[in-house]
Amino acid sequence: MSKAEDWYGKYYAWGELIGNKTNKNGQIYFDWSNYKFGMYETLTKYCYDPDYGLNDFTDNLTELLPEDDVAY
Repeated sequence: MSKAEDWYGKYYAWGELIGNKTNKNGQIYFDWSNYKFGMYETLTKYCYDPDYGLNDFTDNLTELLPEDDVAY
């Protein structure tokens, strides 16, 4: 990896505190199988629409809480 590639930093999914999730080939990827607040293509936090929440879950959170904000 060249130095320039390191300058960009890490990529984070919404609410994730750990960046750069990789698959077995070392490629960065984000999907439902590794999302902290997702399960079976539904949300378990930060959901305002019951159609997208696990078992109709909603919490109406639209801004990250400090404990879920990597910059905090």
